Amino acid sequence: RATRWVSADEVLSEHGYTLTDEHRAIYFADGLDGVEHDEHSRSREHYVAWQHERTLAMLAASDVHPGEYETIVQKLHDGASNRQLDPYDEVAGVLAELRDRGIRIVICSNWDWDLREAVAESGLTDAVDAMVSSAWVGARKPHPRIFTAALAEAGVPHEEVLFVGDTWGPDVEGPLAV
Repeated sequence: RATRWVSADEVLSEHGYTLTDEHRAIYFADGLDGVEHDEHSRSREHYVAWQHERTLAMLAASDVHPGEYETIVQKLHDGASNRQLDPYDEVAGVLAELRDRGIRIVICSNWDWDLREAVAESGLTDAVDAMVSSAWVGARKPHPRIFTAALAEAGVPHEEVLFVGDTWGPDVEGPLAV
């Protein structure tokens, strides 16, 4: 969970703009779910450039004055850089118990290129066996490719996997389809 995070809504509001539900859906998770993005997943540099392009497109669609783009983009970047990720109190214990039972734990996430850093920030790196980010495999959940990569990391047949998530399409329909 993010306990300190500056949202696009907050930054745009500061400048007198509103992010509509439609634009939120297009430029954030809903509009990207299931998308292949191989050309942007060649490196962290390529991925960050793609994120930047999407942010500029979102600002343009939100009728932000182009003269404010740089300032807003910088505030969004600073907000993401200064976020604080804290696991819920019970997470470390639950993961330890699962591992004690011989269960491999793989994070399969639509997080950005810096998933490892985010997990480390939350103090859970040693609590998991592997991580798979959509940024690294070039496809976002619910695309089958990310689940195939997670299964390979888990090293178990799909019949023996329990997928836990928080979003219906990416985290329920996607794994079930695979």
